Amino acid sequence: MRFGFAKSGTPSRRTQVKQLMAATSSRGQLLACTISPGNTSDSPLYQPLIERVRSQFGARCLYVGDR
Repeated sequence: MRFGFAKSGTPSRRTQVKQLMAATSSRGQLLACTISPGNTSDSPLYQPLIERVRSQFGARCLYVGDR
């Protein structure tokens, strides 16, 4: 884990991690997961996870994410 500073401006350093998950909406079963350092940008992380889910389950999926 990497350490970084909180956006709230507190002087303490905290561990940062990003976890991207793909899950089914009906049962909430986990389909794929990616864990990355928290000091990286979100944008380049979404596409590899989407491609991995498409290769396993086909293109008929709805993708929702926050950017």
